[in-house]
This record gives sequence, C-alpha cells and structure tokens, in this order.
Amino acid sequence: MTLDRYGLRHAGTVLIILGFFVGHWVLSVFMQTFYLHRYAAHRMFKLSPTWDRIFHFLTFLFQGSSYLHPAGYAMLHREHHAFSDTERDPHSPHTSKGFIDMNIKTALRYVGLRTGRI
Repeated sequence: MTLDRYGLRHAGTVLIILGFFVGHWVLSVFMQTFYLHRYAAHRMFKLSPTWDRIFHFLTFLFQGSSYLHPAGYAMLHREHHAFSDTERDPHSPHTSKGFIDMNIKTALRYVGLRTGRI
C-alpha cells in the first residue's frame, strides 16, 4: 500500500516542512521567553559570557526579522512595566490610534534607545 494511492504522494515532504516551521516557531518563542524576557528584561538568572553569546546568536537565528537586541528589548520592557497604559508606555494600545500606530511607535522607540538618541 503506497501513499500515492491515496493522493498523499508528497505527505512526507509536507510533514518535514511543517515540522521545520513548527520547530522554528517553538524555538523562537523559547528564545523570546527564556532569553529576552526572563534573562535580559527581568534578570531572573545569570549566564556566563559564553552562554550569553550563544543565546544571543540563537535568538538572532530563530527570531529573524523580528529580532530585537537584548538590551533594547530589556529597556522597552522595563519602561512598559514602569509606565503601563500611560503616555510613557512604549507600546500601550490605550495611547495609540491602532495596531499599526502602536507598532510604529514601538519600533521608533526601540531604534531611539538602541542608537542613543533617547
């Protein structure tokens, strides 16, 4: 009995591709939660310089275009906690005109923090 008989000729390839994307997404979420949020923003634990560099690289690798430098992420996140839902909150939906406006403000704030202009 072959898969082709049931119209599933490429099922193995589809499962491999699907597995790759699901695995990539899971690792991206893990790096966001473990490294950026718990380590960089909240300083819940310490890493040696070597492990810090390894996780920094893995975060860059798995987050791709949505990657934020850990220092910039930590600054934005701490501001968010300190000024939640006020004008000084870097990404509050309550002080923005909508989803796109909120994300543009957040991106501009991040760039300003990373370049030292803010």
